[in-house]
Amino acid sequence: MTYTIWLFPLISGYYFLSNFVYSKHKYERLDKDRLIFHSIIYGIFIYLYLYLFRIVLEFYHPDFIPFLYKNLYKLHVLKVDYLWTCLFGFIITVTLTKIINFILEKGNYYCLPYPTFRAIEKYGDDLEILLKDCMLKGLLVQTTLKNNKVYIGLVESVKPPNEEKFVKIVPLMSGYRKSENKKLKLTTDYFDAFDLYKSSPSKSNNFSMEIILNKSEILSANVFDLEIYEAFN
Repeated sequence: MTYTIWLFPLISGYYFLSNFVYSKHKYERLDKDRLIFHSIIYGIFIYLYLYLFRIVLEFYHPDFIPFLYKNLYKLHVLKVDYLWTCLFGFIITVTLTKIINFILEKGNYYCLPYPTFRAIEKYGDDLEILLKDCMLKGLLVQTTLKNNKVYIGLVESVKPPNEEKFVKIVPLMSGYRKSENKKLKLTTDYFDAFDLYKSSPSKSNNFSMEIILNKSEILSANVFDLEIYEAFN
């Protein structure tokens, strides 16, 4: 039992790396051995900081730690050295990770990039990066499917890398590529429908114009510029 409690730093480090919004997408790609090694390193640093915090706490409130342990040892729990220290360390790690994630996911605090955008930029594939850029810059994205169907539209939301097998876009135009030369032919536009959708709260609350495309069916994707398309057609 005495040696088992030293698993808490490892578990704490693993929990932090696999749940913190700025690290989880990186470490979910590591092999098991490297993940365990990094978890041990982070666990050591976490408990080192907690130990320093305890020193400061004892300096300003010398009676608090003895009072706390006195009451904890009244519980019917096997008395093991450092048990409560390791347990509290894990609880504090979980709590602080959730609090920090909540703060970071609610806004662009301290000039840090939004966690999902940062994860896509660092660990996303080319399609995810393209969709993210189109969303942030308000650009139209053009997707060509394996069946030669083409959808052109806006990206209103993106997911963290590798979490979804599908992408969502709000179509503004659609068409197809001619089988003989793959030249784009636009057949339908949805601008009037999109304007009606945006101007009607009841429709926007109860109806979505987004279409869902399977990533595996997307043959190519790129930024679309209507003026350039019209110039060449």
